[in-house]
Amino acid sequence: MRTTVQAQLPNAIFLVLGSEDPTLPDVDAEGLVWVSENALIIGGTNDMDGETIIHVSGQAPTGELIQLDRRMIQCPAGRLTLETVFGDNLLQYEVPVGSAKIGIWIDDLAEPGIVHLQVS
Repeated sequence: MRTTVQAQLPNAIFLVLGSEDPTLPDVDAEGLVWVSENALIIGGTNDMDGETIIHVSGQAPTGELIQLDRRMIQCPAGRLTLETVFGDNLLQYEVPVGSAKIGIWIDDLAEPGIVHLQVS
């Protein structure tokens, strides 16, 4: 299954939550990915510069994207929820109960306009 959403991202980041009560990672350094036990924060395009296209799929991306990182988070409810920093729901993606391995692919190392999440 592949799901795509286009969104304006306040603060140029979005959240990938594996729990209804996640522990958010500290954004304490330069970078594009921050991780906790059950959440990711991922950088994208600042909302003033346009929208970020986010693909979530079980497959690797087709096209020329840069593989940025691969992380695992806990998903006790079997669902990943993507949200803005203001809690606006972007999409939900069903995963097996337990944990999800997430490969993160982007089109730009400074301000990604395309983010592909390969979930397994």
